[in-house]
Amino acid sequence: MAKLDIKDSKTLYISSYYNPKTSDEKNLKSIDISVRRASQIKNAALFIGGDFNLSGLDWKNRTLNQTQSIQKKTL
Repeated sequence: MAKLDIKDSKTLYISSYYNPKTSDEKNLKSIDISVRRASQIKNAALFIGGDFNLSGLDWKNRTLNQTQSIQKKTL
């Protein structure tokens, strides 16, 4: 994670994430915990980019393709 201090603005934290296709729910819970902790930093913004490899999700409609092996969970 990189921290970018911008004069007269919020601090910007920039991070990346790669979720291997062979990962399990534990990896997604770990990133969830990290994002929740980072979001508690006062006067800061967080930008995360990466490859989450969530092939069972229809990002446009925000739905889960039930034929995929991913189980629908609330993180």
